[in-house]
Amino acid sequence: MKLTNIKRGSALVIAIFFVFCMFIMFGAMVFKQTSTSSHNQISLQDKQAFFAAKSAMQHFLLKAKLFPTELYDAVEISQGKNPLFNFTEFSSIDEKTGNEVFEEYFGRPNLYVKIKTPENAASDFCNGKPRYYYMKLPQKDGFIRLASYNNPDYRFLAPNIAQDIQAKKYTEPKDIKSNNWNELKYLSYYYRDCKNYSENGVNPQPLLEIKRAGNTKNINQFDIAVEDGYPYSMRYYVSDIKVKAIQGMKKYGQEAIEINVMGEVINFKNQKYEQPIVRTQEITRDGGDTDA
Repeated sequence: MKLTNIKRGSALVIAIFFVFCMFIMFGAMVFKQTSTSSHNQISLQDKQAFFAAKSAMQHFLLKAKLFPTELYDAVEISQGKNPLFNFTEFSSIDEKTGNEVFEEYFGRPNLYVKIKTPENAASDFCNGKPRYYYMKLPQKDGFIRLASYNNPDYRFLAPNIAQDIQAKKYTEPKDIKSNNWNELKYLSYYYRDCKNYSENGVNPQPLLEIKRAGNTKNINQFDIAVEDGYPYSMRYYVSDIKVKAIQGMKKYGQEAIEINVMGEVINFKNQKYEQPIVRTQEITRDGGDTDA
């Protein structure tokens, strides 16, 4: 009798231990499933925000492709440069032939013209006379096309902003932020419509707006056939455009800009997820192909 009771007690302990182990395993599985589901949801919303930022980038690049001159001029104006003047730095040696490109103009010091060749006879000469005049850049192996031989201020947007340093006198103005004007006005105006939401009561792209359905509180309740909206709100915009200094680009009449865009997603819980994207892009005034 005692032996039977002992066996029954042992079986009860084993059964309780087995149930306890199963309970722990079940709890661990539920916790893992919940964590995985939460992680997947966060990952999904991060991806949505990332693709929103990609939309902003593609929106801006499309506008840059359609209106390259306006973008280039806005970038030049933001630096205090007159966009109608050529700031290209021309090499003194032809890279293909190795020959000299410039010669002094009738012995006048510091005033040069291109040496006439069959290749440039039509583009750089008119009736046998040179179309353009150049000066040698101090401390550089290069030449710049002149706007005015005596007054470098004609190349810039305000008087007295040409630098005193000879090497930069004709190519780079002084810090224009010291002057009382908004140098970024035209550049910010250029990209202000590269977004898909309302700001100050104005939405430049109303057909691109994506708003969350107002009455839905849970993703499982959302019915795209019934709801007038989307399961989340999505915004994108260009946050900033910066001018970058890249060595060698001035030889080709190009500018480099850093494009900063942001994508945002707001879910049913009013949680915001943001993803930025940054890209450096080379631009020209005529929109010619450049490498990013």
